[in-house]
Amino acid sequence: MDKIRVSKLIQNNIHFIGLVVLVVIAFLSTTYYSSYKKNPSSGSKKNLRQYLFKKNYNIFV
Repeated sequence: MDKIRVSKLIQNNIHFIGLVVLVVIAFLSTTYYSSYKKNPSSGSKKNLRQYLFKKNYNIFV
């Protein structure tokens, strides 16, 4: 009896369940993208500083 009730509940609210799943996926992907976007930029700045330091150091030495 409970399986029938759950099945009907899912069938009646499939659009709402899909919307909730879509919002959760969008939130997780946005959070992941934001955290990934912040980390490589700091590494790029560090690499750029090292490159410029080596280039300037070789000019003066």
